[in-house]
Amino acid sequence: MVVRIRLARLGCRNHPFYRVVVTDSKTTRDGKQLEVLGFYNPVAGKDDEKRMRLKLERVKYWLSVGAQPSEPVERLLFRAGLGHQVSPLHKFPINGHSLNQEQPTNAAHDEDNGELHTSPSNSFCAILEFLSLIFFTVYSRYISRSYIFYWPTSLKRIIATIGLEKVGGVVSMSPQARARL
Repeated sequence: MVVRIRLARLGCRNHPFYRVVVTDSKTTRDGKQLEVLGFYNPVAGKDDEKRMRLKLERVKYWLSVGAQPSEPVERLLFRAGLGHQVSPLHKFPINGHSLNQEQPTNAAHDEDNGELHTSPSNSFCAILEFLSLIFFTVYSRYISRSYIFYWPTSLKRIIATIGLEKVGGVVSMSPQARARL
């Protein structure tokens, strides 16, 4: 039985209130709890309500026994002085490559000598290629069914601005659109 320390949601709609609970990992969010360790109020009122209260001795006990905290609870424990800082919320950017602190995200490797050089135009072209691929798949699905007439004009303008072109089954930008870059 894997024991987790996690948040159980209480409160009304648009006014959440969480209990920090110890529970079995397979139970539902609001299911059976082994112990309540405290609370967390993300929307504290103006009358100096407490935002968070934890039973630190019990938290230390459950961590020593081997309970695994969830990521939001790890962030709360870090703010309370227990535990280490959790990794950032977004570990991967949109393109799927992991973020690295030593290298900038728009860096490109030179294939000849393995050196690293940055080029904002390369990353901009990659973003445009990605967007054109998305718009082309949407465009190709709707053009075959003649739903294109119901598209908003802003989407039609975006497709025209990107300059989609399909040659031999490969989606790419038109030469005129590349020349504008």
